[in-house]
Amino acid sequence: MSIFLTEADEGRIRRWVEALESDRIGSSSDEETAARIGLPYPIAGVGKHRVVFDAGEGLVLKVAKVQEGVERNGTEVWLYDRSPPELRRHLCPIVDFGYGWIVMKKMAARVPSRDRYVEQLDRICEGFLAAGLVIMDLYARRLNRPKQGNVRFDEKRDKVVLIDYADVRIVSGSPGEA
Repeated sequence: MSIFLTEADEGRIRRWVEALESDRIGSSSDEETAARIGLPYPIAGVGKHRVVFDAGEGLVLKVAKVQEGVERNGTEVWLYDRSPPELRRHLCPIVDFGYGWIVMKKMAARVPSRDRYVEQLDRICEGFLAAGLVIMDLYARRLNRPKQGNVRFDEKRDKVVLIDYADVRIVSGSPGEA
C-alpha cells in the first residue's frame, strides 16, 4: 500500500494499467486520458508516455498513459535505486511507487540559461556515462541547452536536477559497476 496515495487512487491506477495492458484503451487526447484515469489531482504536465499530476504537498504523481509509460516508470525506479550516491543526488527523489506510477518531489524552478548550468549537466551526463549509462533527451539539441521539460533547478543546492530520467541506454555494465 502506498504511503501517499489513497487506496481508492491506487485502485483507479491499477484498473487503468490493467486496461492498458489488455489493449482496452483506445486513442484519446491527453485531457481525456487524464479524465479516464480518474484521479482527483490537477494535471501538471503530459509527456508522450505519462501524465504528471500535481499531488499536492510538494509532490507529483507520474502515471503511465501508454504501455511504454509503465516501463519508463520502472526504469526511473531502477535507476534511482541503483545509482551510486554521487549520481543519485542529481536525480529527482522518488518518494513512493507502484506498478505504473511514481510519486516524486515536485521541482518547479527552471534551469537558468547560463553556461555554468549547461556545464553542470554535462558533468552529470559524464558521470552516468562512466557508470555505463546514457540518459537520453536531456538537451535541446539545436540550442545545446538543458531541455526544460526534463530538468529542473534546485535553488537551495544550486544544482541541476533530472526530473525525467526514464529514457536510459546501457552502454556497458550497470550503475555502480564503473
